[in-house]
Amino acid sequence: SARLADALALTLAAGVPIRQALILSSEATGDPEISHRAKATNEALKSGVRLSDAMAQTALTTELVIRLVRSGE
Repeated sequence: SARLADALALTLAAGVPIRQALILSSEATGDPEISHRAKATNEALKSGVRLSDAMAQTALTTELVIRLVRSGE
């Protein structure tokens, strides 16, 4: 969602580590489904999966956003 992307951009720009930023941003959306998917994405990151792959596995965001993330990895 756009709200997730905006919150994630702000937290990352503020220097918050990616895993913490992901959880904080998902909670800021107020959407329980996004929070659930973000937690699953976070667990995948914890186990060493690349961010783009983790986002794709959990369907956290759109394919376009996943491709953009992948291009920056």
